[in-house]
Amino acid sequence: MPIFIQLPEEVAAVFGTAAPKFIDFLASTFTLQRDEVVQMSALSFEKALEKETSSLRLDIAELRTDTQTAIAELRTDTQTAIAELRAEMKADFADVQREITGLHGQIAGIHGEISGLHGRISGLHGEISGLHEKISAVHREIAVQTRWILVGLLAATTLYPIMAHLIARFL
Repeated sequence: MPIFIQLPEEVAAVFGTAAPKFIDFLASTFTLQRDEVVQMSALSFEKALEKETSSLRLDIAELRTDTQTAIAELRTDTQTAIAELRAEMKADFADVQREITGLHGQIAGIHGEISGLHGRISGLHGEISGLHEKISAVHREIAVQTRWILVGLLAATTLYPIMAHLIARFL
């Protein structure tokens, strides 16, 4: 991109006809200086980039070594933990089997108690059937009494107006 430099009028008057040549000289000097600065910056950037890249490579190598060491330790710890877990589980299974054997004995005792309860329940069924008979007899008596009450109410509602009429006549 070309640089356009404008000289103040006083300076252009001092240079006269050489002013455009002076401006061209300044523009070419600025362009050369800019190109040189860009080139120096690029070289400096490349050196810094190479330095950072080598530093990153070293860091990655260290990280890789640390990771491999950590993985090896983790494998050892995992295998140890698995062996301990297996031993614990075998011991726990043996305890559970002993408890199950004890529970079998308790279940046999409970089974005997349940058989006794079945006998009691069948006796209760007999008593309940006797209660059903008594309840049905009471129900029949209540039905008979209800009928008599309804007949009495029907008779009272029928006879009341007649009695009231007769009493009103004789009084």
